[in-house]
Amino acid sequence: MVTLKELLKGTTKEGQKFFDTLFINKSNTNICWYPSAGEDFRDILELTNIIEHVIDKTVNKNLNIAFDYSIDNLPDIFIHTDYRRRSIDLSQGKIFNDKETNVQIQIQQKHRLIINKKFPIEYWGTCSNEIPPQPEIYLLDIKISSNILEEINKPVIYFFFENKNFLKEVLLKYRINISHIVKIREGIGLGGGHIGASISIAYAFLSILKTKYLIIDKQISFNDNLFDELKKKYKLELKDFDLEPINPTTQITTPITWSDFNVNIWKVNLKNNDLTKQRIKTIFQQLSPKNYQEEHQEEHQEKHQKGKGLTTYDLDELFPMITEEESKKRDEEYKDMIKKEILQKSTQRPDGKYDVNGNVDISNINLQKLTDFPIQFGKVRGNFYCHKNKLTTLQGSPEEVEGNFWCYDNPKKFTKKDVRKYCKVKGQIYVKWYKR
Repeated sequence: MVTLKELLKGTTKEGQKFFDTLFINKSNTNICWYPSAGEDFRDILELTNIIEHVIDKTVNKNLNIAFDYSIDNLPDIFIHTDYRRRSIDLSQGKIFNDKETNVQIQIQQKHRLIINKKFPIEYWGTCSNEIPPQPEIYLLDIKISSNILEEINKPVIYFFFENKNFLKEVLLKYRINISHIVKIREGIGLGGGHIGASISIAYAFLSILKTKYLIIDKQISFNDNLFDELKKKYKLELKDFDLEPINPTTQITTPITWSDFNVNIWKVNLKNNDLTKQRIKTIFQQLSPKNYQEEHQEEHQEKHQKGKGLTTYDLDELFPMITEEESKKRDEEYKDMIKKEILQKSTQRPDGKYDVNGNVDISNINLQKLTDFPIQFGKVRGNFYCHKNKLTTLQGSPEEVEGNFWCYDNPKKFTKKDVRKYCKVKGQIYVKWYKR
């Protein structure tokens, strides 16, 4: 097991000094992880101790999850992950408003952190042109002013990582303990070969993460392939656990609504016996938004009559595998979406090719040939990404790329010479996966 203090270090003396203060007089640090956090810092508001005089003046009002649900062992550090570096403003001011509450966030300090070289990672830095090509990690000193909870100061470590990349290469690889997980309205458009896989797969690994509480919405799915990959890669010995629903101990309005999603609070009770895949799916069914057995009661009765012998629910139906036909349909829909995004920032030339003002990302969409993509490119005034496809030739590349050219992880191992045969590249050419 590696601690967060061992894993990270500051790039400046001031940053390292502030980072070190997070662990002073703490033998055990509680960490909350909020995947796909975006610019939402509500987890800090919900999981912090309330000053006594605030409690006295707000009788019969919702305060926060920590108080209303009597959650102990609150987080000392908050980790946020998101891959959308360019669309997230870490200096954002007002982040939450409703009729009763006004919250302002201020970043008082911001320091760059890096991962210690002793702990190598495989970073999915080119899954999308929104993801930084190299890991970006920031330590933030957050000050939140609320007209109900008054003033709160907490440290946030913001990792610009794809969620499953972070789970795989940081948390599970180095056994980082995560005491609280907050999952609200995640985005599942990417995933380094597991497009559409939900970060709720992390719930299968709560015994490794030593998680105590889940504060989560009801969006959940189980990806067999991703689960098997993670378990096998790190030889994880998973232990069983029970999830205990926590009810509020004060008079509040339930359920909690967060980003328009209803949220449930669960306490994780770890057990000593091994965790099986069948047991995991049973737990996931407990977390799913509808009672599967009640909703499909007539269907179950019909199958009983036919001798199929269902007793509770059919796990294969609850967690179906995506068919090849459905997978192809999704690929085409995704390609069409990419095409529309590119056309919005492009100008068509007389020869039919398009000059693009920005990046072009056609990676990971099962392209056999670049000429199969419905747009042919002239000049790209940005980066060009065509990695993680099924390419054996780079014919159909842009005539010119002003930024970087990424083409690794295709059936053919391209060389820089292969790239230059078809494209004039002003930036760097990446023919291998970037490894930190």
